[in-house]
Amino acid sequence: MADILVQQGAVTFLDVLGWKGIWQKEKDAINILHSFVSKINEQASDITNVVGNLDGASRGMTTKVLSISDTIAIFTFGDPFHSIKIHAEICKIAIPESIRRRLPLRGAICYGECSIKGNIMVGPAVDEAASWHEATDWIGVMLTPSAKFQLRRNYPAPLVEYSGIPFKKKTDGLNRCVDWEFPDDELYEIFNEMGPYVPEIAPKYLNTLKFLTRQL
Repeated sequence: MADILVQQGAVTFLDVLGWKGIWQKEKDAINILHSFVSKINEQASDITNVVGNLDGASRGMTTKVLSISDTIAIFTFGDPFHSIKIHAEICKIAIPESIRRRLPLRGAICYGECSIKGNIMVGPAVDEAASWHEATDWIGVMLTPSAKFQLRRNYPAPLVEYSGIPFKKKTDGLNRCVDWEFPDDELYEIFNEMGPYVPEIAPKYLNTLKFLTRQL
């Protein structure tokens, strides 16, 4: 049996908020999510090619998108700067699209070693991404410690500094996340449709609004 290749690169885990019980609100949830994952896969390929063409150092990189139930996993093997940039660019597009599809995402981008075969993944980067992708209480994607240590303050766009990342447990020192935008009127209209906002759910959306309006 051939050895499984261990590679280094960016690993992102994205979690669909409110998936549990979604069948009660949306009978076609599986097809909607399947279509969304396919769209992310297409965009991931395009973004990877664009970044590679802009900078020869990242040419030849490929991005793999996997889905296990409501968790979307993204892998790009290569140097930290370019692989993390690719993931940030993917998330910048995926987050607004997830809101429009009523499948809002939160997640985390890390960097490290892992191995993949089919839909099976294992390694330090997988463990870290899995540990952090549900650690926040908002719609958004944060940068984990491994990615921060690898970038050494050389953060590619669209990563931005934001000291208000809403962690479920107090966490100091992590203040980088993916920057993204959404038309104000459209956002309020969609959020109005996604209630009721009981105390266990409301903070995710209020924290998201706080991030989007932080410069106003």
